[in-house]
Amino acid sequence: ALDTDQNNRAVVDLEEDLTPTQRQELLELVDQHVLLLPGKDPSGAPPQKNTSGVVMRQRPYRVPEARHKAIEEEVERMLRDRVIEESNSPWSSPIVVVPKLEGSIRLCNDFRRLNQVSDFDSYPLPRVDDLVERLGSAQFISTLDLTYWQVALAADARPKTAFNTSTGHWQYRVLQFGLHVAPATFQRLLDTVLRPHRSFAAAYLDDVVIHSSTWSDHLFHLGEVLKGLGGLA
Repeated sequence: ALDTDQNNRAVVDLEEDLTPTQRQELLELVDQHVLLLPGKDPSGAPPQKNTSGVVMRQRPYRVPEARHKAIEEEVERMLRDRVIEESNSPWSSPIVVVPKLEGSIRLCNDFRRLNQVSDFDSYPLPRVDDLVERLGSAQFISTLDLTYWQVALAADARPKTAFNTSTGHWQYRVLQFGLHVAPATFQRLLDTVLRPHRSFAAAYLDDVVIHSSTWSDHLFHLGEVLKGLGGLA
């Protein structure tokens, strides 16, 4: 499995029953696609974001003083990773601070008012039971855990995602969870990327699964999917 940790670094989780040779081959394959790993400038299909012409501006929710330092650090990290940028937008949605088990925080946004004046995208999500059935008798399975942040927002959509903290007014450069167009946008994008590889790969939102009957096929299939995902890096 390919995932990311709390510092947005790539984490490769290998099953114990892989041979040393298989482990080495898999790690070498991942190294060949380092540009896909976190920390790069994201790009990709922007969400279709149309509004009624009404500007939604909400007062920030109160945040305990003890949380301010963690919020400032998270904002700085998001600026470094080019997830957000400074904003002069009249729009503003409140932030919600969610503590993580290891002590860090997740900075979320309450986009409910924004969603009320945004067009809904009815692109369907796949049925989980259909995806499970497609795995069939696969002997090798890999999963890729992507993030919405790998999809860039169109320039004219960014101001609508603006939010306040004690250090400034910011807006997202990338697709943020909480926007009701986010699931459909990401599913459509991955379905398009994986369409040529449908016989051995499938996606459910930001999770991709690659399944193969032999190890040699699996390395090839995984490489093809990673190359296809290059458009998101």
